[in-house]
Amino acid sequence: MDDSSKLFLLKLSACCPESYLFVFLFRIQLSKMTLQPQNIKQKNPILWFVLLACLLINCKKDAKDELQYYGNGAISKKTHLINNKKQGEMIDYYVDGKVKSVRLFKDDFQTGKSTFYYQNGSIEEVQYFEKDKQNGGDTSFYENGIVKMIVEYKDGLKNGFVRKFDTTGTQYFFAKYEMEKLVEVNGIALQK
Repeated sequence: MDDSSKLFLLKLSACCPESYLFVFLFRIQLSKMTLQPQNIKQKNPILWFVLLACLLINCKKDAKDELQYYGNGAISKKTHLINNKKQGEMIDYYVDGKVKSVRLFKDDFQTGKSTFYYQNGSIEEVQYFEKDKQNGGDTSFYENGIVKMIVEYKDGLKNGFVRKFDTTGTQYFFAKYEMEKLVEVNGIALQK
């Protein structure tokens, strides 16, 4: 099977995790013939029809936006769900309708960049996640946009430097962590 055929079948299987078995069986059947995505129909129209029917049936995704509200009726949170799992953006709002935070999810896990905002619209904090655990830099800001603090994480634990800055951007504190254990403060190593 050539690369374009493999890519085509990979895209089909990505449509829906439940379709992997079908795509596997389909690949076995088609491995006996030269498959080009543009001419599957010409090779075996019945197989093509079965493929489309199965994908339409198996890949039906229940996508919806779940909304939560404040007492005054304003939206407080909008969560995109596919098959009742958080997928894509979850947006929190202030009572006046301004965006409070945007968090990304994949398969019900917080994954990727999360951004939190002050009510005036400036960024308050940026975090990065992999499967619900913080990974990478977590940077918080003063309302004027100057960096307030940077914390490095690995697998949800402080791992690396923690740096604190005053409102002018001058660093006044730093510490080093190794998997949540404090090992250094302002350049002085701690006893083990």
